[in-house]
Amino acid sequence: AICEAVNARGIPLPAADSPKPLPATAQIRAWLLTHDWVLMASGPAGTMWHLEGTPRPGVGVPDGDGDAVLVAGALERIASRSHLSLDSLTREMRRLLHG
Repeated sequence: AICEAVNARGIPLPAADSPKPLPATAQIRAWLLTHDWVLMASGPAGTMWHLEGTPRPGVGVPDGDGDAVLVAGALERIASRSHLSLDSLTREMRRLLHG
């Protein structure tokens, strides 16, 4: 039910048997560092990032990979602010650490 509600809001979550899981939060942070995003704050729950040169508020990235809803939400906001499709963004992030 939670996955259906999240998908209905436009944040796609992969199925459990999906061949393309969400990027790991380490991949997300590595991508942000190489694409004009600035680390604003860090804490026990995660990190807050801001796209340099934009007036928008920051994007929180969770510390771990355990909550797919939080990771998917962060990816959606990063894609929107970076003017990329979610699919394109996640492909780039996966490639970054896997070559």
